[in-house]
Amino acid sequence: MWKSQPITMATYRETTVITTSTNRPVYSRIVYRGFLDSVGGGLTLLQLIMGIVVFVLTFILSDKGYSFNYYRAIYCLHLTSFAFSLISLLVILAACVSATGTMLPHTLFYVLYHITAFFMYLIPGILVLIDSNRQREQSYLIAAAVIAMVLSCFHLIHGCLAQRRTI
Repeated sequence: MWKSQPITMATYRETTVITTSTNRPVYSRIVYRGFLDSVGGGLTLLQLIMGIVVFVLTFILSDKGYSFNYYRAIYCLHLTSFAFSLISLLVILAACVSATGTMLPHTLFYVLYHITAFFMYLIPGILVLIDSNRQREQSYLIAAAVIAMVLSCFHLIHGCLAQRRTI
């Protein structure tokens, strides 16, 4: 009548999960390349490189005995190239590190920055080119002045593109 069932031993496994939390913030190393792949990013990178070249050329002139107190146009070009190269570097870093950095080229600041850079590179570039006829180291002065004037044209083009929001 009654059938007996065979008795089997069951194996039970327990898994214990231990989680810990730390108070350290988590940093992700993400580089946003959207800005550098655009026309505006390429122009900004080109402006940075050319500004560093102008800065180095005017720095070489200061080592060759040119006093910046006497040659004010060279000094103005030296400071202009430093300031605008630094700002270009900060714009590139902000665009590459921040997810909202690509919005910076669409601001009024960016347009005014390029218009100001246009005049600040053009005027000392012309003055240095005029003064280069009376100086000993003409090759450095002419190179710095010509690069500064080309750089001013790039800033004008970049400012027009930024104003149209077609970057």
